[in-house]
Amino acid sequence: MRDALPKRGLKAGWAQLCSENIPCPRSYFPEKFRGEIWGHCLDHSIDGTPYFQDVEPTVNALNQAFSQSGSFQAQIHTLLQVLAGDMPVAVLRDQTHRPFMAGTIRSFPTHGYIPPHCDREQLGREESKPVVDLIDARSVLSYSLLIQRPSHKGRLLLHDLRWDDSGTNYLGESGRTDVTSIVSERRYFPIELDCGDLVLFASGRIFHSLEPIEGEIPRVNYCGFVAKTPQSDSVVYWT
Repeated sequence: MRDALPKRGLKAGWAQLCSENIPCPRSYFPEKFRGEIWGHCLDHSIDGTPYFQDVEPTVNALNQAFSQSGSFQAQIHTLLQVLAGDMPVAVLRDQTHRPFMAGTIRSFPTHGYIPPHCDREQLGREESKPVVDLIDARSVLSYSLLIQRPSHKGRLLLHDLRWDDSGTNYLGESGRTDVTSIVSERRYFPIELDCGDLVLFASGRIFHSLEPIEGEIPRVNYCGFVAKTPQSDSVVYWT
């Protein structure tokens, strides 16, 4: 979806968030990937990370930073509702009705990257247990809104390898797949995005990666997961 949200508002919001005047919970990817996260990903919420208690502060911080165009959370919800068509859309809630994080902002500087992976692998890890019974794992997609385009490269790459082709065959001791050598010999499809563009892709079925960033301008996006409920009567989103 091209120009899903106005570029000016996104750029102004990101500048506000970077000014440090708006406190927002943060977390980080493993050091070698160089990524910084505004908010928390459930997959990284170990060692006591206050995932659920930081949901409201994160939503408030993003709404405040991106207030030029209205409620940021409401805008994201509206976009996902458009993509879902006639199906109801809601932020995922756990068994006690606590809301999950709807999405996170991710910033990757030069040399930052994410290796080839498939999001189905996450559902088998301890951190994802709160989600497993609440969604149809076969329907998992990812949404990503680009806030800042990097100087060079940093494209989303969709690889010619599906989860059904590999399954648990490539799972290592850490519970993470290692398919780098396999995808290096296969085709890939690069997704070219500009500020304000939104993409929805089958991250639960297709191995994908973030191309290493080059240049001084970081890549910044807002993203999360989307899936049907087990009854397939509505769509939920979280991260």
